[in-house]
Parts: sequence; C-alpha cells; structure tokens
Amino acid sequence: MTSFGSAIHHVGVSLHGQVSKDQHTNLRISYVAIFWAVAALVNATLSVLFPGLMTSATASGLYLVLCVLIMRSFPVAFLLFLPIAFLHFSALVSLNAIEAGAYMREMGRFGYPSAASSIYLLVVSVILCSATLVFYLLSKKEFKHANIPGGDRNLFIRRWAAFVFACFVIAFLLVKGTLTAFPLLQGIDRFEYRRYAGDPITLNFLNMKILIASFLGASAAQCPAWVDKLRHHLVFLAYICTSFLFGDKFFIIICASLFYVACQAVFNPERVKPRLKRMLPFVLIGVAAASAVTTYIYSNNGALSMAQTAIRLSDRMASQGQLWFLAFEDSPAWIRFDKKEVQLNIESLYRTPSQDFAFEHKLAGLHFVQKYAPRSMYLSFLRNAGYVTPVMVFEAYALDMFGFVGLFLCAAMVGVLLGCIAYQLLAATRSGNPFNALLPAFFFLQFYYLIASGTLYNLIGLGSIKAYVAFAVLQFLISTWIRWSPVSHGISNRLRTS
Repeated sequence: MTSFGSAIHHVGVSLHGQVSKDQHTNLRISYVAIFWAVAALVNATLSVLFPGLMTSATASGLYLVLCVLIMRSFPVAFLLFLPIAFLHFSALVSLNAIEAGAYMREMGRFGYPSAASSIYLLVVSVILCSATLVFYLLSKKEFKHANIPGGDRNLFIRRWAAFVFACFVIAFLLVKGTLTAFPLLQGIDRFEYRRYAGDPITLNFLNMKILIASFLGASAAQCPAWVDKLRHHLVFLAYICTSFLFGDKFFIIICASLFYVACQAVFNPERVKPRLKRMLPFVLIGVAAASAVTTYIYSNNGALSMAQTAIRLSDRMASQGQLWFLAFEDSPAWIRFDKKEVQLNIESLYRTPSQDFAFEHKLAGLHFVQKYAPRSMYLSFLRNAGYVTPVMVFEAYALDMFGFVGLFLCAAMVGVLLGCIAYQLLAATRSGNPFNALLPAFFFLQFYYLIASGTLYNLIGLGSIKAYVAFAVLQFLISTWIRWSPVSHGISNRLRTS
C-alpha cells in the first residue's frame, strides 16, 4: 500500500508536469493509503463476525474515501474511471438497502444483515486501484499534444464535424419520435418501444450515448473560443433532453454526461483539479435533474402517489446489488472453476447473434434467474411486460464461476483493462482529431456492458470486433484525409476567415 500511495502521488506530479517541493506529501499520502486499507480489512472482518447496518454503511463511506484520494492526487484518472466508479457505488448503496431488509423483487427474497457490502468494497477497490496503477505506468512520460501535419487545415474536422453529426442525431430522433410517439410523453416503457418501434439507426443513436458524448466532448475541447464551446454544450444538452423523451433514465444519462465533461477536462490536465471544484455545483444540478426526471418516470408520469413511487424506486434500487448479495450468501467457495459455464461463455464469442445464444443457455444475468428465482423473475417479466434485465452481474458471475480467489484475479485483470482503455481515451482526446476518440470510447462502452451485464461477448465477441475494425478504418481514413486533402485546407481557411 505504501507503493500505491507513492505511485498515486507521482502520477499527479507527472500529470501536472511539475515536482512538488514538499517531501512530506508523498509520505502523508502513503499513510492515508495504509490507513484506508487497514480500515477496509477491519470493516470486512467485523462484517463477517457481526454483520449489521454499521459495517454496511461504512463500506460505502470507505469507497467514497478511496474515490476522493484518487481524485485529489490523480484527477484525470478519476474523471475517466468515474462512470465505472458510479456503477459500483450504486451497487454499494443498493447493498446497504438490501442489508437493511429491502425486498429484492426479481429474486423474490428479502434482504438481511450480511458481509456482502464489505467484501464487495474490497473487490471493486481492486478494480479501481489496479486501473489507477496501470494508468500511472502508461502516463509516466509527460504527454504532449499531437503536432498534426497541416496545422489548422483540419479545422472543420476538429470543431464542426461532431457538432454537425450531433445535430443530425437530434433531428433524426425528433422526427422518429414525432412519427412513432415519444415513450416519456405517452407513458410507454422504453424497452417496449425499442422492441416494437426501434429501427437499427434509432437504437444505435440511443444506445451509444457514451460514444456520442465522447465525440462531442473531444470536439468541444478543440474550441478555444467560449462561443464555440457553448454551442457544443447546447447541442449536448439537447441530445440529453431528447434521450429523456425516449424514456432513458438516470444511469446512462449520468455516465454520458461524465464522459462529455471528462473528454474536455483531460485536454488540459493541469487545469483539471481547479476545474473539478468549479464543476461540482453543475454536477449536483445535473444529478438532481436526472433524479427528478427518473422519479417522474417511475411515478408513471405523475399518476402514482409519492409512497407508490418510493416503493417502485426502492425496488429498482435493490436490483442493483441483489445478484451479488445472493451469490455471496450462497456461493462462499474460495476456489472454484465452473467448466461448463466457462465453455458456454467462450462459445458465445463466435456465435451470432450472441444475445440469442446467451438467452438459450442462460448465461450472465439469466444464469442467476435460472438458479435462484425463475418463478419470481417470470412474474417480474409479466409485471413489466417482458422488458426487464438483471444488472451489475460481473462480480457476482465471476464469484459463482471461480470462487473468491478467481474473483479477485478477474477484478485485477478488469482493472488493468480499464486503465489501458482510459489512457487510450486520454491519448485520443489530446491527439487533435475528435474522430480518434470513437474507437476507445466504443471500447469503453462495451467494457461498461461487461461490468453491468456480465456478458463477455459485448467486449470481445465477433460482432464487437467487427465494430472495432470499422471504427479503426474510419479513424485511419479521417487521419489520412486531414494530412493529404487540399479540400480540407480550403474549408478551414473559409471557416477561419468567417
């Protein structure tokens, strides 16, 4: 842990391009890291011996402390990891509710005091810490903005392409909603709408929010004038509002917003830390707005009372951590290897469509449905017109297949992958070409699905690999066009003159 504290400090130094004269800063951070590790282990031990609400709440508090430590010493990494950290914290809050006795509707069980939240803290902390260390190793040398050949002749690509594309997406979705009805305004379940009225283009525009947010954020970072940045902010806000009209809710909206902010912040790492404080009020406003819209959606557009809405929200909250809770309580093996389940997951990588194969063989979230509560989940499908899906599956699935030892190894490997993806997104954002952000952003989106759904084929399946190749080819073509096209030079000159 001492080395972890040292690494965190040096990463912050390398990111800001300056060496601290205070030799005690490194030592103080190391002591804090050691204290945090001891506190997490002690809390886990107490939760095993004397499970209760205190150890459960302490686990959530300790995770927030870890996030603050990384944010203070390594703000760029924190911003890029934040969507995953947000998912994990939501699961911890859900576990707090479950261990206080909340009802897990899909699983048909009530919660009770347990060590599930305290052990979950250790697992997700391995992911976050290993990601931070890998990001540090990749960021040892000071990163400089790319010197793109042709100077500013790629002005259209850098400042206008993402903006124009986002405007097209918004216009397309508004026309689509006008023709087929907006789910939010008509009280239609978003999954039902997507099944019956969603064409492939509409579904991609709605599902790839992180991708579009990264593209638009990387473009906004290229704009030196506040007027240019403002039009990017306004079009992103319009895209988010349009997404709300299609029934999209809290999590994906917040994560997309985090990526939009992160892709701008990392463009100038030395300014990230002071900007975080200034951005906090806007983040809180965004969270409050998303919470209000989510509450409105869960109230059946205002038709339900506050008490009924609160029950629906608590049911939704409990669903975030219910699979981990059940896997932890029912599968406490230290070492395990489920050969059949592993083989089926590998087979799903090259089966098309992978989703149908996973459904047929009950992989990922459906594995828990089949194992724990087929009848309760079936009733939940009926109650929700067939449009529900288990969430936060990865850690529970890894525990069920590999035991605790295998779970922590999987957590470390996932953390390494997260650190690599975050660094590639940083490098792409600072390359000067916003199209370069598409491939790492899409990879992060698939990684996000891996954590939330436990589906390996989302990350390295045949369909995902085809998409990676397509984005790589697009990136290569755009980069070549920037370097060699005289037309782009003329466009840039006319834009600059105007």
